[in-house]
Amino acid sequence: MKRGHFLLIFLVITIFSLVPYTVEPLPIPYPREADVYVPKYWYCQETKGCPNGYMCRDGVWVPSFTTTIPMWIFGVTNKYERGGVLNFREYPDYTCRAHCVESIPVLYTADVIYVPYYGGDYLPEDVPITYLPPGEYIVTSPSFAVYYNVKIWFFPDRGGPKKMSAALETDKEKYGKEDTSVIYTLQVTDEDTKEYIQVDKIFGKIVLPDNTEKTVTTEDWAWNEEEELYVYCWDFLNDEGKCSDPKEGSYSCELTAKKKYYEDARAGVDFAVCYHVEIDLEFDKDIPKYSLGEPVEMTVYVTDENGSPVTIGVESVLVLPNGEVKTDLSWTQTEPGTYSTSYTPVQEGVHHITVGVKENIICYLKEASSEFYVKACEEAHVDLEIIGTTINEPVTFVLTVTDGAGNGLSGGEIESGVYLIDNPPVALSWSDLGNGVYEAVYTPSEVGFYTICGTVIIFEETGCFRGFFDGSFIVEEKKLPDLVIRNEDIRVYSESGEDITENSKLPLGETVTISVTVWNIGDASAENFWVVILIDGNLVYKESVVVLAAGESILIECMWAFNHSGCYTISAAADPPEGII
Repeated sequence: MKRGHFLLIFLVITIFSLVPYTVEPLPIPYPREADVYVPKYWYCQETKGCPNGYMCRDGVWVPSFTTTIPMWIFGVTNKYERGGVLNFREYPDYTCRAHCVESIPVLYTADVIYVPYYGGDYLPEDVPITYLPPGEYIVTSPSFAVYYNVKIWFFPDRGGPKKMSAALETDKEKYGKEDTSVIYTLQVTDEDTKEYIQVDKIFGKIVLPDNTEKTVTTEDWAWNEEEELYVYCWDFLNDEGKCSDPKEGSYSCELTAKKKYYEDARAGVDFAVCYHVEIDLEFDKDIPKYSLGEPVEMTVYVTDENGSPVTIGVESVLVLPNGEVKTDLSWTQTEPGTYSTSYTPVQEGVHHITVGVKENIICYLKEASSEFYVKACEEAHVDLEIIGTTINEPVTFVLTVTDGAGNGLSGGEIESGVYLIDNPPVALSWSDLGNGVYEAVYTPSEVGFYTICGTVIIFEETGCFRGFFDGSFIVEEKKLPDLVIRNEDIRVYSESGEDITENSKLPLGETVTISVTVWNIGDASAENFWVVILIDGNLVYKESVVVLAAGESILIECMWAFNHSGCYTISAAADPPEGII
């Protein structure tokens, strides 16, 4: 038996030794400390006057921190005995010449706890950790001054962090000053599994054209379970609650996403709020119908918001019937704000051209789009009307299609789609109502910014007509009023004005004042409703309210004399069932 026992143990050991040993990419749970280099009696901090938080000492950038091993930062020892944020910035490869004047990008941002000088028993799962690869850094903080005796606490790395990437987008690249919001979407991907994941923290800032900032935090973002991404609707306001002055200009957003045991992921996106222009595109024919080889002469007139000519030039995109795109049309400015070009078509069919002002330091929002036809269909005039923009309720699209004389064109074939950002298009089914009017219905199941576009073609015995249409709309949650009367909102006052609600023993025949407060705790105004007061279930008073705004209240009062002894119950209702009134 002893021999068999020995053989069994030997076999188990042999099997275990053949199993490959894998190392989890996790921190080693043994805290270590390292010093930050700051000259004695010096200190540095990120402030409004020194946003990068560094200083120069004999050409050396300070505070500095160098590590030859990968690590997970979690703590700091400082004179303030508090944690906060540490920013690890790229250490420049040139000599430091002046305090605070350089803009040095942040590579890693670590949330750190305070650790006493003698350390302590800390585990990676119990504290915030941030991966820091080997390198030389400038280490700064907006939370506290970095003195010469500051220590950084870390866990040594074992196997490297998990990797993730982040993609940040806006719903448009260009906005007008009339736009009230920007919809940001942030999608984070696990680089190993390629799955979209949620993170522990999102932070960053939006820089406005006037160099003010909007701080972005995790609380600003909502997780969209279906699309597996984060959504943030920003209202163009900075941290002071103000828009940029002027609102037009370039905006940039830089974000960092953090998740435990992952290396931080950074993402950024830029967009612009553009000036409006009036831009008119004209052809050399009233009806832009041409033959192959016949030059198409086009003229564009451009003025700014004040009616002055825009002279910085125009550019265009011409889409040919086969889908080929031409951007090399040469526009000549014949007089201030007036530009002309000529194009000789080589294909039959519909040509679509879009003309806009050349991008320069500033951008202009409006473009002129039109079509001309080469030995193909005549132009159809298409007007699009969008009715209703509430989630889970029908949105009705109405097209009116006419010829050049205003006659309705029925019997058309329509191809169109409704688009929500990052979603495939939804095809619409159109009904021909006659006399050139067509209708389609779509019920949105998500809030957001939608676009619709399509084509109409009508075939007749003598020829055909073709038209294009597009539009956009924003779907929002339905807003409803919510009228509430609480028990404490019903009060009874004696003839002397004393509140006798809680002790309402009255002499027979005394007249009291019954006071009722009605609240609207909903999201929309309540309109044209009744407030009724009942005693023992019998209606004694009613009053009509024309409107009560959301978040507001209204006081209803009536006089009543109790001519019979007894115990009475007073109740009230806002917008009661029809049978009560």
